[in-house]
Amino acid sequence: MGGCQTGRLRICKIMPGADNRWLRPSFQFLLLPLSRGALVLWVSSFSLMACTAKSSTQSRPLTVQEQRGRDLFQTNCAICHNAYKQEPLQGPPLVAMFRKQALPSGLPATDLHVRDTILTGRRNMPPFNALLDDQQIDDLLAFLHTL
Repeated sequence: MGGCQTGRLRICKIMPGADNRWLRPSFQFLLLPLSRGALVLWVSSFSLMACTAKSSTQSRPLTVQEQRGRDLFQTNCAICHNAYKQEPLQGPPLVAMFRKQALPSGLPATDLHVRDTILTGRRNMPPFNALLDDQQIDDLLAFLHTL
């Protein structure tokens, strides 16, 4: 083991072609298969969590009406409301809003109350009665039911 300084730390100059097997721990051959197995388990646990996550509840594609509603949401609502996260923006998040008993305003979570809120506004939310017609509001409600 020429070129090594001894003491508490062994500092060696590795020469090309030198036998440096002594630098490897004797159990290193176990680490590679173990780390691959751990990686497989780690990745598979995340994929299982993703399959059971609430965000994956939408197992079907959107209908044409729901897609139009999604486009309307992105254009008019997404600046203030989160559709897919529980984080509030300027307005409350709308994730699972029809699966809750009440809206953030305290009103029951029904199509009638949501339609009224969209048309007339509420607190900081502007009214959309001059921007959206009845068909567009129906499309928007259809999309909100998918959240």
